[in-house]
Amino acid sequence: MEVFKVKKTLTRKDDKKHFYFPFVLDKDYFELVINFKYFPKYYDDKEASIDLLCAEFERAGVCMSREDAIKKLPIGNLLTVSLDGPFGHIGNAHNQKNDIAYIINKEKSSYGFLNIDVVKGEYVVAVSTHSVVTDAVEFEVIIEVKE
Repeated sequence: MEVFKVKKTLTRKDDKKHFYFPFVLDKDYFELVINFKYFPKYYDDKEASIDLLCAEFERAGVCMSREDAIKKLPIGNLLTVSLDGPFGHIGNAHNQKNDIAYIINKEKSSYGFLNIDVVKGEYVVAVSTHSVVTDAVEFEVIIEVKE
């Protein structure tokens, strides 16, 4: 059963930020599922990607040639999710997948999340932007629960 849904479009100005979305569970459940996806994953403009890479390395004080930048292509957006609940931090998923479901329950939660009871109370799902390289990136979070 779906209990929460958010969809948002971000731009490069939203790079290196956190977006918080609270929701409430009105009773205890067996399992909570975070469905998370974002698009696009990769930046398809080769020349602009090379320019972005070179500029980022230059900001860090590292000299990168165009030839070295080409070896690092494609570059992509990287967004991640984390979850807090009534008793604090439940976990986070910092990986490269851009369409995935994370499961939280007492028996066997997804990697990065605690094995816990899904109890009534206030929760916050956070989306963090580690890298926004495209002009726009759209994400969607759908929270589902199972009895």
